[in-house]
Amino acid sequence: ASAGFAVYDERFESDELPLGGSLDGRNRGFASVSDFAIGGTVAPGWVIGGGIFSADLVASTLRISGSGMATPPAELDPGLRSVSVFGPFVDWYPNVRGGFHARIALGLSTLTPRVFGHPATQRSEYLAVGGGLVLGVGYDWWVADEWSIGIMSQATARLMTGKDDDDVKWTHLVTTTPGLYVCLTYH
Repeated sequence: ASAGFAVYDERFESDELPLGGSLDGRNRGFASVSDFAIGGTVAPGWVIGGGIFSADLVASTLRISGSGMATPPAELDPGLRSVSVFGPFVDWYPNVRGGFHARIALGLSTLTPRVFGHPATQRSEYLAVGGGLVLGVGYDWWVADEWSIGIMSQATARLMTGKDDDDVKWTHLVTTTPGLYVCLTYH
C-alpha cells in the first residue's frame, strides 16, 4: 500500500459537437495518489500480482481552446477527477534483502468526474475507459522481519474515451508524474 502526491496533467478533446465545432483543453494541477497491490513472489526478487493505482485531482488550472462551446459540459467537470488503473503488476528487487525495486503495471484505466465524499459529484454518470501504464522505482527499509517502509517515485499514463450526455465522444490523455509515495510493504 502506498500514498502520496503527483503532478496531474490531462489533455482532452471532443469529436464534433452538436452545434458544430470541437473543443480541446488542458487541465494541470496536483493530485493525491494511492496504490493497493497484492502479489506473490514467483522467483527470488520477482513479485507478480494485481493492483489498483489511483489519483484524485486536488487543485488544477484549466485552459480551453477550440471552435465549439466555451467550456466542457457539466457532466465532464474538469475540476473534479478520479482516475484509476486496475491490472497486473511486476515488481523486481535485484537484491532480495536490499531495498531497491522497480515496478511496471499495465491495465484497464477509468476516469470519472467524481471525488469520494463530494455530494455535487454524485450526479455525474460520465465514464471514460481505456488503458493505462504505471512505471515506478523505490527503496524500502526493513522495519521488521516481514515489513518494510519506503519511498517510491511513480509515473502513470492513461488514454481513455467516453461519451457525454449528448453522445459526444471525448478523448482523455492523463499523466501523473512525478509521483512521490510513502509505501508500506508486507513481504
